[in-house]
Amino acid sequence: MKLTEREEMCLDALNKSGQPDRVLNHCRSIAALSAALGNALAEKGIPLDLSLCWRGGLLHDVCRTRRRHAETGKAYLEELGLTDEARICELHSGEDIDPDIIDEAAVVCLADKLVSCAEYVGVEERFRYTRERFAHDTELLKLIDRRHAVARALYERVQTIIDAPPESVLKTADKFDKLRLV
Repeated sequence: MKLTEREEMCLDALNKSGQPDRVLNHCRSIAALSAALGNALAEKGIPLDLSLCWRGGLLHDVCRTRRRHAETGKAYLEELGLTDEARICELHSGEDIDPDIIDEAAVVCLADKLVSCAEYVGVEERFRYTRERFAHDTELLKLIDRRHAVARALYERVQTIIDAPPESVLKTADKFDKLRLV
């Protein structure tokens, strides 16, 4: 499968970002899962740009190892002219996502909350681990709880739309792994 010029730009941005392999593998997993989720939603009539779902998933953690990674990633992507992808990077954490609006940013947000590293774990397990890791920081726990609530609401909304649990698309995610198919 040949990548579009824009997809090539995104892959180049990720490869030049200096992220470790574990982050690169996570981003690649989220790209494929985001495209698969987007496809399932599009089949039910939700208008989504599947390439943007893939690109946003690929770049959502482009600056993961840097402080304030979503804001830093947004700025990095904007400098490269990748403004749509920058918006997704900025929003993927979830606290500013409206779960009633299913767009490419919401799709990437949900995909990210279903996966830890490059492995499916589900929303509850993903947040259980995060809460344990930051149990000492009550202010951060409030933000984590907000993100968790958004992720649960997105999960339920997507499940209603596609009439199946969102993880049901995992079996088709390989079809959307553009890097494996290149």
